[in-house]
Amino acid sequence: MRLLIVFLFVSCLFSEVSPAGKVRSKFETLKCPITQKAEFFVEMSDKYDLDYRLLPAIAIIESSCGKNYIKSTNNFLGWGSGKIKFRSQEECIETVAKYISERYPKGTTAILKKFNPRPEYTTKVDKVMKSF
Repeated sequence: MRLLIVFLFVSCLFSEVSPAGKVRSKFETLKCPITQKAEFFVEMSDKYDLDYRLLPAIAIIESSCGKNYIKSTNNFLGWGSGKIKFRSQEECIETVAKYISERYPKGTTAILKKFNPRPEYTTKVDKVMKSF
């Protein structure tokens, strides 16, 4: 019995945390109001072939992780300078993911340069992405 408990403990230490788990953990650490959207961020990233860390990192930079944005817009990703309204937070995530996937160049750096051309923006988002 003790051997089984030790095995399970060691397995947990070395098991890989899922992308959704990493996003949720980061959001919880930052006390993000959008923590419950972690799985949806990853689902949309998978669906539209984006790095799973990209949109959560943008949300952290653009709205302090869902803390500072015009709530009636559901636009915590700063899309259209934060002026575009979405019916839901899920619509915001999926619309931005789809648009980036279909109309932006491939690769995180290229995406970020088009999303916001200020050089420091790419650096900020990249730093957040590396923290996941």
